[in-house]
Amino acid sequence: MTFYFETSGFSEVFADHLNFDAVVAFADGEMSMVAYQRAAAHVARCETCAAEVAEQTAARDLLRSAWAPKMPGSLFDQLRSIPIALPADTRESPLPTDRRPRFGRR
Repeated sequence: MTFYFETSGFSEVFADHLNFDAVVAFADGEMSMVAYQRAAAHVARCETCAAEVAEQTAARDLLRSAWAPKMPGSLFDQLRSIPIALPADTRESPLPTDRRPRFGRR
């Protein structure tokens, strides 16, 4: 964003629109106060960014109010019964010892 000051008062000119991450952070209230104020000033003057913020806010609200499926108890029991995989024995060399190394000195 580019700002400039006029002698007759404060005026802001924004050369760029808010990027997607800034729109999401603005809609979710996850910006610092200074960044939020700059973005709010831009959104107040830019119809394109205001529409993107409104769309992101609507999507966020819809997802927050969406019904979450419940996991059946039998599925949870089945998942708990899966054995835990143990790491492979690292003492054995995965490559035959008669091969020359590909890197380093020959």
